[in-house]
Amino acid sequence: MESGIHPNQIISIDFEDLNFSHLQSAKALHDEIIKKASKINGKVYLFFDEIQEVKDWEKCINFFLMSLDCDIYITGSNANLLSGELSTYLANVRYQEEPCKLYLHDLFNSVQLKDIVKRNKIRDVDLLERIITYVSTNIGTTFSATSLSKFLKNEKRTVSPETILNYIKYCCDAYLFYQVKRENLHGKQILSSNEKYYLADHGIREAIFGGNMRDINLILENIVYLELFRRGYKVTVGRIQDKEIDFVCDKNGEKLYVQVTYLLASDETIQREFGVYDSIRDNYPKYVVSLDEFDMSQNGIKHRNIPMSLS
Repeated sequence: MESGIHPNQIISIDFEDLNFSHLQSAKALHDEIIKKASKINGKVYLFFDEIQEVKDWEKCINFFLMSLDCDIYITGSNANLLSGELSTYLANVRYQEEPCKLYLHDLFNSVQLKDIVKRNKIRDVDLLERIITYVSTNIGTTFSATSLSKFLKNEKRTVSPETILNYIKYCCDAYLFYQVKRENLHGKQILSSNEKYYLADHGIREAIFGGNMRDINLILENIVYLELFRRGYKVTVGRIQDKEIDFVCDKNGEKLYVQVTYLLASDETIQREFGVYDSIRDNYPKYVVSLDEFDMSQNGIKHRNIPMSLS
């Protein structure tokens, strides 16, 4: 305080004080600090005395280090706190599943509540949550606002396609989703319906909804899209006759095609993924990307294992 720090920036808790006995779990402490810190302007200074009284305290501390602009001071009587292994102990849990999910959950709530709800003055938050859930569950799947409107009607929610499109646009403006339009490769025109949407962070999907491993084919497609986007490609979904190419990519006239699948586990799958290029006669690079480690390249179409670069 003598150096100019305002008292309101300081949060101090003695966990041997019975007034704070309700905060002796990582979740309870997390919720309390995040609530108080949200009302503080500037850096937050956290003082925790007898921290060992809090179950899983190290997960909470690591979360604060990742998500808050803060200085943290901890004291305690536990022998572990006096050992030279403390810094290693904290660092080792930095990326464990539970604190990471907690961080992503709070990040999602921040985007949804602050960037989307408040900015766009949305009153029907329940409808927004239903739309976000639907799009997140169906990433990489073409659908129309009309089909989503019919889906919501079955759930006893009547909403116009225009409202749905507005809500999805708000999500895209907040960088929760990325919209990928469809392109007719024969007519060289952008189609005005049935776009695809991808998540800016599929970790958020796992933290909020779960099921990433169950929907691994969708997640792999999301990962490839984000990598193409980061490399500066303009990406569309290719439509040619009754077939669809996952990604048509263009960067300053440099063009390539990418087809994504989980595993090339059968002749039928191989024919489907490679055969989609049969009607494309240009000489731009064409890829099939999967988790298979064995190179299955054929007919000038390159197969790549998904961790490998597209080169």
